[in-house]
Amino acid sequence: MSDQTPGSVLRAVAGLLDANPDLPPPVVVTASSSVYWHLYSWEHEDIQAVAGLIRRRLGGRWKKTYDRDELVLRREQEGLKLTIAVKRDAVCTRRVVGTETVTLPAVEAQAERTEEREVIEWDCEPLLSKASA
Repeated sequence: MSDQTPGSVLRAVAGLLDANPDLPPPVVVTASSSVYWHLYSWEHEDIQAVAGLIRRRLGGRWKKTYDRDELVLRREQEGLKLTIAVKRDAVCTRRVVGTETVTLPAVEAQAERTEEREVIEWDCEPLLSKASA
């Protein structure tokens, strides 16, 4: 991938977008052959539908990773590193499945203490299901 020139990366992206004219415009980083759809600031009513559209049009298996508040889907295609990033709460359903007691260490002017915190799970199946792939 690193042997690709900026021109060849841009031609590959242009081919990808020509073949899929209904995709939203991505951010392209030619130095790393990366194509990003950062949908968390996307001004569309249904971010889940847009992310699903990108997945369907580009096909293939996407690797999912979670950060604290985002869901990131990645895959490679024809030398391009494709990424879809969305705010998790825009495409997933947050569910409280319980609580847990955690011990917080002592810090300056506060003794060690415990507190109850919610245990959260995220249901991202509408976006990640095979039906939307």
